[in-house]
Amino acid sequence: MLPPKEGWGLFLLWVCAHIGGFTANKVNLPPLLGMLVAGIILRNIPQGQSLCTLLVAVTRQMHKEHHRLHD
Repeated sequence: MLPPKEGWGLFLLWVCAHIGGFTANKVNLPPLLGMLVAGIILRNIPQGQSLCTLLVAVTRQMHKEHHRLHD
């Protein structure tokens, strides 16, 4: 069973926040600042919402195909 759309959005935010934190840490800034910037960027880009929707649709299709092939 796949998680709901909100779960994927939260996961995407978590991954981007950690990438931002890692990047900020590499340039000697606090990791929390990089996480904050990642969240602001994801919230303000128009593709942020559609990216999450696309990710969910692709994952669900892959899940269906996997079950179709193995049943």
